[in-house]
Amino acid sequence: MKDNWVTTIGAVLISLAAFYALYGKLGWHPVVSGIITIVLYFALDLLLRPRRKLGGVDVETMRGGEEILAALEDAKHDLRRMEVSEKFIQDEKVRQDSQNLRDSGEQLVKYLSDNPEKMSLARRFLNYYLDLAVNIIEHYVKLQESKLQTDDVKDAMERCARAIPQLDQAFEKQHTSLIKGEILNLEADIKVLEDTLRMEDL
Repeated sequence: MKDNWVTTIGAVLISLAAFYALYGKLGWHPVVSGIITIVLYFALDLLLRPRRKLGGVDVETMRGGEEILAALEDAKHDLRRMEVSEKFIQDEKVRQDSQNLRDSGEQLVKYLSDNPEKMSLARRFLNYYLDLAVNIIEHYVKLQESKLQTDDVKDAMERCARAIPQLDQAFEKQHTSLIKGEILNLEADIKVLEDTLRMEDL
């Protein structure tokens, strides 16, 4: 958003300078100078405006691009919430499990950013599993900070602790399922290479 404002202000200043040069210095007709200035402004705004890209493709030209970008931004926000919460986890194993879970989530979100066409296959991950992971970690921290030692609190914390590595496995399975096609293609390419080398006796 800040970059957009900078671009717009820059385009306005350059256009005003052009109007001043055409009308004030060269004495062109104000209407002609105004038309050229307006055209120049829109051209500069279009050329200078930073392009939002996903997987090397402009978001504006991608089908459902804005929705995909918003979903990924929400996912990154959830991952930042996880990072903030895990710093307060006192149990070393639980904290490490939380970090592993976040790492898996970051790798998956990065993959989706690079391959937005796979987004439809990961909706449940973004809409359910990632939100669930954030809630479990945040609730664990809240229970920990309550300082309560009742059986109910201890049991709830233990269940949260067990759920974190289970979610990590779910994240990894989701990531694996997304790249399965690429793995199959790679295996096919390797087989072709092996067959070719064998036929050419190399």
